[in-house]
Amino acid sequence: ENDWDVYLETLLVQDKKQEAMEALLKIQGTSMNSGGNGIDGDGTNNDNVLPQIDDEDTIANHVGSILPYTQRKKLERLAQLSLELGMHKEAEGYYRELLGAFPDQWTYWMGLIDACVRDKTDSPINEEGWKRCHSLAQETISKVESNQKYALRGPHLMMVELASLQLLHVNHSSEGA
Repeated sequence: ENDWDVYLETLLVQDKKQEAMEALLKIQGTSMNSGGNGIDGDGTNNDNVLPQIDDEDTIANHVGSILPYTQRKKLERLAQLSLELGMHKEAEGYYRELLGAFPDQWTYWMGLIDACVRDKTDSPINEEGWKRCHSLAQETISKVESNQKYALRGPHLMMVELASLQLLHVNHSSEGA
């Protein structure tokens, strides 16, 4: 386990979510497309992401971990913490970034729903958030699937989930009338 994880978990156990969020924002993450060899998926070198260790002086003066912390892991934690802190717009942005790189990851789609659609009011859905999620799912289907042999599951399941939430909203509205 990375020492950043230990530090973040220590903060979270102490219910210092805001401090954990601030620490996460300072972490320099590796590329989400990196294969771990310093080369991105497009063939470009990303060695500038990680600090180079020259001698023991580097270790003494380097803040945080010498071990790489992935951008994906960083964004996942930021998204979850943002939700827990009620920072829904920020969480939406993090989930959108994750879905841009991993459009078939169902947990990111569900996180996006939590960030945009579900709110704590009497209404089961936020209409504007619902429209943003629906638009992203449609856009993902049209853009990403046109370049792939097989269809993605995530955005199609998102469309079903959004339809279900809309039905719940209609039922909730008709019961209140």
